[in-house]
Amino acid sequence: MKTAQMEKWNNFKENHPKIKKLADKISQLFEKYPNLRQLILFSLFSIVCFVIEYASYTILSFAIPNREPIKWFIFDFTTTASKGVAGFVAFLVSNVLAQASTFLINRKATFKATNNIIWAGSIYAVGVCGIIILNTWLGSVIPPLVSASLKSYSPLSPEVLDTISGFIGKMIGSFCAFVISFILGKLVSMNFPKRKVKAEAVEPTDTTPSLDSISSENVGEE
Repeated sequence: MKTAQMEKWNNFKENHPKIKKLADKISQLFEKYPNLRQLILFSLFSIVCFVIEYASYTILSFAIPNREPIKWFIFDFTTTASKGVAGFVAFLVSNVLAQASTFLINRKATFKATNNIIWAGSIYAVGVCGIIILNTWLGSVIPPLVSASLKSYSPLSPEVLDTISGFIGKMIGSFCAFVISFILGKLVSMNFPKRKVKAEAVEPTDTTPSLDSISSENVGEE
C-alpha cells in the first residue's frame, strides 16, 4: 500500500516540476532540522485531537443534565459558568480522549517511535495525569473569571456567556496541553531524532605477505 502511494506521489512530482522542487526543499529542511519536522507534524495531527476533544466536550457539557455544583480535591465546579457536574465530567473525559489520541497518532507518525508501546504508554500516562489535572483545574478556575468580566459589559444572556467562557477556559487548557504533550512525547516516551554520524575514514591495510613470512613458510614445508 505504502509503495503504491509512494509511486503515485513520485509520478505526480515528476509531472509537476514546481511541486517537486518545493517538496525537495521541504524534505531537505526537515532532514536538516528534525525537531522542526516533529513540531509541524505534531501541530497538524493535533487538529484531529482538537476535533475529538472539543466534540466530546460539547456533547457531554450539553447532554449531561446534572448541573449540581461539585467541589473535590482542587476542582471547584460550583459556579454556573463551570456547569457543575456536567462541566467536570465534560472536561475530564474530553481531556482523556484528547491525550489518548495524541499518543496513538503521534507515536509513529510524528516521532517514529520503535520502543515498546506498553512501556511508552505507561510512562506517557504518568505525565498525562498531570495534564488532565491541570486542564480540569483550569476548567474550574478560568470560566467563572471570564464570565464575570464579560457580564459587566456584554449584552448577551448569562447562559451564552457561560458557554463562551467555558470554551475560552478549554482553549487555554488545550494550549497548555499541546506544549506539555509535545515535550512529554519527545523527551519521555518517544525517540530523539538520531544524528547522522559520519563514518571515519579507515586506512586500508596491506594484506600482501612479506618476504620474511614467505621464506618462513617455505622452510616449514621443507
